[in-house]
Amino acid sequence: MINVLNEDRKDALTEIMNISYGMATAIISDSIEAHANLHVPKIHVVGTEGLENYVNSKTSKTKNYYVSVQVFINKLDGESIFIIDNESAGKVADIFMSDNDETIEDEEDIISSIHELSNILTSACVGKIAELLELEVFFHPPAVDKQSGEKIAEYKNFENFSKIIVVETVLDFRQEEINGLLIFLLKESSFDHLLIALDKYIEQYEI
Repeated sequence: MINVLNEDRKDALTEIMNISYGMATAIISDSIEAHANLHVPKIHVVGTEGLENYVNSKTSKTKNYYVSVQVFINKLDGESIFIIDNESAGKVADIFMSDNDETIEDEEDIISSIHELSNILTSACVGKIAELLELEVFFHPPAVDKQSGEKIAEYKNFENFSKIIVVETVLDFRQEEINGLLIFLLKESSFDHLLIALDKYIEQYEI
């Protein structure tokens, strides 16, 4: 097995993420009792040395962002980071809370909504890969914090990880377009397990 994400593996990963996003869409739609749509994600694989520049290119120094970090462990060992700007986060909270006949009262309401959304996205994506590998994966609860655009790329020590997968996320809720970045940080052994899952998927579905 060559430790590289070639075109076939990239195609397989994209398909798996699309399936995962379909699962996440269903969960979100049930949660808010209304149709939600997650666009086909754009996926990029970058090295640790290139992530800071990539994140800076997708964020603004003049904005504030909510950052949700979630750890997953077992043979798939790593972290997910969901980044969403202040305006989009407010839209998410408004949608999630309005279905419970509630209104946003303070920042904790926004944090709670981002906590729920990021947990759904991470669980769906990582869970699907774990399903293909026929192994268990365990999730820690997400931790949500607010960061300035100037500090966003410095938020985590990316050097602890060897491979990074960035999923550009666009969600449509009731004609509201919400943009975010979902970043998966994988350790070397976990990336090897990911390649096994992708090869298995390619063989099974003859991609």
